[in-house]
Amino acid sequence: MLKELSKSGSGSLIRTMHSEIQIPKSYSEDIFLLRTDVAGTTHTAGIEELAPFLAPGERLELVRVPGNPSDPNAIKIFIRDGVKLGYVPRRDNPILARLMDAGKLLNDHLYEGRYSPTNAQGKREVHTVYAKTKEECETLLEQMIAEVKARIDAEKEQMSESAPHKQRGTK
Repeated sequence: MLKELSKSGSGSLIRTMHSEIQIPKSYSEDIFLLRTDVAGTTHTAGIEELAPFLAPGERLELVRVPGNPSDPNAIKIFIRDGVKLGYVPRRDNPILARLMDAGKLLNDHLYEGRYSPTNAQGKREVHTVYAKTKEECETLLEQMIAEVKARIDAEKEQMSESAPHKQRGTK
C-alpha cells in the first residue's frame, strides 16, 4: 500500500508502509545513440536540389512509419518544410523505432568533431566529440585535441626514456 510519494535531489523516494525504495533520477542529458546514413535517396525526386539544405547542423525530422509493409521499423527522415529525404537504414532502425514507439524524443541535432592523430606506437586513433551547438563542438574538440596531444607526447617521452641506451666507444 502506497503511503507517500515525494522527490528528492538524488531521485524519487517512495515510502511504503514498511520500507523505503530509492529510485534513480532519470537521465536528463542527451546521449549519442548512433551515427547513420540516409537510405532510399535514389527514390527521392529532386534529391540534387536538396543539397543546399543539408549543411551540418541542419534540423531533420524523424517520423515513425509502423505500417510500412517492407519494414515494420521504418523511420522516415524529413528536412525543412516536410520534404522527405529518405529513411533511417534498416540496419540502424530497430532500437530507434522501439524508443520512438515508447514515446521517447529523438534529437538529430548534434554536431560532431573528430580528431585522428597517430599515437606513440605509430597507430591511428580516432577521437570524437558531440555537442548541441557548433560553438560548443569547437570548444570540446579544442579541449580534446589538447588532452590527446599531451597524452601522446607523454607516452612518447616515456618510451624514449625506457628505450635501451647504446654505449659509446664499446664494441
